[in-house]
Amino acid sequence: MEPPGETTDQLLLQSQVDELNRSSWDLAQSNPRAALEAAEKALREADRGNYVEGRAAGLLNCGWALIYTADYEGALKQLHESRDIYESLGDVDGKLKVLNALGVIAHRIGDSEKALERYRETLEISRATGNRERLLAALNNLGELSASLHHDSEAQAFYEEAHEVAEEVDVPGTTAIVKVNLGGVLRVLGKVDRAQSLVEDGIALARGSGDSIAEAEGLTILGTIFADAGAYDEAENCHTEALALAEATGHPRGIITVLNNLGTLWISKRRLVEARETLHRASELSEKIGTPLASLPAYMQLAEIYEETGELEDALAIRKRLYELQRRVSSERALKRMAAMRTEHELERSRSEAEIFRLRNVELRDKTDQLEVANSQMELISEIAREITASLDLDELTELLYERVNGLMDASVFGIALYDELERTLDFALFIEESQHVTPFVRSVDNTDSFGAWTVRNRKEIVIGDAGREYKAFVKRRTPLTSKNTKSLVYLPLTIENRVVGVLTVQSHQKRAYSEEQVELLRALAAFIAIALDNSRKHATIQHLNEAILGEKTELERAYDRIAHMANHDNLTQLPNRRLLNELLNDHIPLARRQRRKFGVLYLDLDDFKPVNDTFGHAIGDTVLVRVAERLCATVRSSDTVARIGGDEFVIIVRDIEDRGGLETIAHKVLDSLALPISVGDQICTLGASVGASMFPRDGESCDDLLSAADGAMYRVKQDGKRSVRFANTRERGQRPEIAD
Repeated sequence: MEPPGETTDQLLLQSQVDELNRSSWDLAQSNPRAALEAAEKALREADRGNYVEGRAAGLLNCGWALIYTADYEGALKQLHESRDIYESLGDVDGKLKVLNALGVIAHRIGDSEKALERYRETLEISRATGNRERLLAALNNLGELSASLHHDSEAQAFYEEAHEVAEEVDVPGTTAIVKVNLGGVLRVLGKVDRAQSLVEDGIALARGSGDSIAEAEGLTILGTIFADAGAYDEAENCHTEALALAEATGHPRGIITVLNNLGTLWISKRRLVEARETLHRASELSEKIGTPLASLPAYMQLAEIYEETGELEDALAIRKRLYELQRRVSSERALKRMAAMRTEHELERSRSEAEIFRLRNVELRDKTDQLEVANSQMELISEIAREITASLDLDELTELLYERVNGLMDASVFGIALYDELERTLDFALFIEESQHVTPFVRSVDNTDSFGAWTVRNRKEIVIGDAGREYKAFVKRRTPLTSKNTKSLVYLPLTIENRVVGVLTVQSHQKRAYSEEQVELLRALAAFIAIALDNSRKHATIQHLNEAILGEKTELERAYDRIAHMANHDNLTQLPNRRLLNELLNDHIPLARRQRRKFGVLYLDLDDFKPVNDTFGHAIGDTVLVRVAERLCATVRSSDTVARIGGDEFVIIVRDIEDRGGLETIAHKVLDSLALPISVGDQICTLGASVGASMFPRDGESCDDLLSAADGAMYRVKQDGKRSVRFANTRERGQRPEIAD
């Protein structure tokens, strides 16, 4: 029986609209343009049949499709109308879906605070109403937001709860995504075994539910886990399979991610030609589809490859392109963020005007007036933003900002401090009081008497209306920066992607000089000032690189190479010295541990070398040591390392030895090579060697333990008659008896 007032034709139309909306929802991520077409058709049909619920869903789907094509302004307009309809219908589930989409937009344009606000609102309403599916989406989104800000422990907590909810809801596709995401953050936190298990489960679920995009993302993370462990063949298989899936689904972002990871893998395997080709393909594709941000990892790795292979002109060209892209990405992201904020202001104003017309409410009229002021401020900020992001000169930037800000509010004191993360200092190189530049000064960020240092340490703003009464909440005592203490203070951290690059301060000699609207305007400006500062620093770096390459680069590199070589090599034999030996061992031990491989250490002391010096003199003795070094290097493999650590003491690191027998064979080859006479001019010298051997991990898992074990074994050979090899004994480790040579 048909519901009252609804004909068969109306029900059929509603069914068609619902099917179009379902199709659009399913297509949104894999084919956003097709999803948009389906949603727009659903809207037309819903309007024709006056199907309000269908229109709300169509608007929501249009919003999602536009998000995936990066048209955030268009998406906001559709989503706000959808939210209004869902609110009028009392449809909480629909409203939650819209809030989730609005949070995604805020996240993508870099407005992390707004994204957090949207996601948390979704979370609270979902908990209160018991809506498990929306709760799951909110938790997963909060996990993604935390991970993007490198708050990995917070991300894990959100993903863990999402994982529990996903198991209850039992939607395989969604559960797959949550498992993959949780596995990804656990990998970053070093919890590799559980990470791998979760990602493999997620891949299986995604494959079973036909979600190729989630499957590809899971394979990409699994490949990275294998690469971390040195299992390069398995990593290559995962990345290759992920690439095929991404190409089959037409998912360019996924293709770019896999290509970047493959490039990293080829570099690890020293397949630099393949790495270069793969990374060039990633950068070209990302620029082709208009996502330059995705090309940055590829360009960074390409620059390092060209520098390593000595192709400095190509490296410089890549770094210039990288700088241009970073600047463009920063500017475009900021402008998109500003455009989205302006759109939201306009939409909120429209909603308020509608309410005024309907209710004739004076309070709402006031709100509309405020929104109009805010909108005009947004236009002003956009104008200022274009000016400052176009400037690369710090002095010019400061003068421009001072002039602009002073025209909007009382900026008796205006300053920008540059933050040096390595030195942990704030350099107030750009500071103006009453139109006069103040002598630059530096403050440590650990200074408890500095408002700017407090801002950097806490990554929070300071807004004070009466400094004489309120300063103790931030500093122990006030240190005057100007001729007299100001009474109203604003300090804002200048950040880019959660990285502090500096501090902005505006101050007045009047109490409570700044309204909330003026502070909000400064907050908006701060985002652009941070971009301008970062661009200026990058420009200075590029300029310095140019000067180095065109000027004294070659001479400086040679001097550096000579110094580095002298610091790490024996001056006589040019072999690695004890310092470099320790460094090489300390680097190799973690790799061997991850790959579960063994290696050996041979500790050699020449027998009867002192008589050579006594009989023939130190000059011939030195020549003999050089010949010994040459023989040792010729005897072992190119992958092994020979070092001289003392007068007549040498150490050999023998890599990838499966057992004690293999190491013993190499040790005897060394003894045989040293047993042959050495000719120096008319003199013939006959030597031998006592060799002590230790194995990783049997005889130790640290540099000191392995050397000590081999050293002790070598001195047992000396004690037993020389010219032989002895393996370390655990009870003898570290024992070095005094024996005369």
